[in-house]
Amino acid sequence: MALKPVFIPKYSGNALVDTDMTDFEWVPGLSKTQKIKNVINLHEAFSKKNKFPLEKILEVSSKSVNPMGNELSAFNLYIFNESLNRKISVESAYQGSKVFENGGPFVEIYEKTSIDSKRDDRLKKSGKIIKFIYNNIEWDIQPENAFYNYLYISALVCNEYYYQSLTDYQAFTDIEFNPKKSINCQAYAIAMYLSMKNRGILDPAMKNRDSFLNITGKYDVINSRINTTEQSSLF
Repeated sequence: MALKPVFIPKYSGNALVDTDMTDFEWVPGLSKTQKIKNVINLHEAFSKKNKFPLEKILEVSSKSVNPMGNELSAFNLYIFNESLNRKISVESAYQGSKVFENGGPFVEIYEKTSIDSKRDDRLKKSGKIIKFIYNNIEWDIQPENAFYNYLYISALVCNEYYYQSLTDYQAFTDIEFNPKKSINCQAYAIAMYLSMKNRGILDPAMKNRDSFLNITGKYDVINSRINTTEQSSLF
């Protein structure tokens, strides 16, 4: 058995996103086929527990059988980068914006593929992350997932055509996300985006860093991480 989060946008109340930790039968193995089986098991367990319609749950990752869920993976979703004057993947934007004790940001990573950007050796050999810099704007590492959420939601704002299709869903998962080892999750960011859009706070929040932090800071931003490990593995 395994425990994974399912993220549900909340359109009222003090929290933007509800996190349902769901227990389901885990199928071991690293193949895409095995991971798809785990997606199915997770969705069925959540649906049964909450009497929730299966067709309203979207897996957001490269393991999604839904083409849109695959496209919305941070590896495949693109955002406009001002310094390069072109689009780059959210993953490359995030990895290339990290500033460490001993170096960074390594902006050359922006021009790498998503896979190569995440595998860049400097990300593991430069000490602890101390901040992020993107488009000449500095972001502190606290709140822990603020920069990632802002970056991912910015990409959704740039790709507005996804919004209408996303409203067909009411819950979001990412089978690759391990809350024991990471803090950032694209499925969470989508749920947050939909909640902000529905509440009418998306446009004012996305004006800049300070607006985003001030507006989202008025709500309970759920951190779904269960147990922390060393910082370098969390970001």
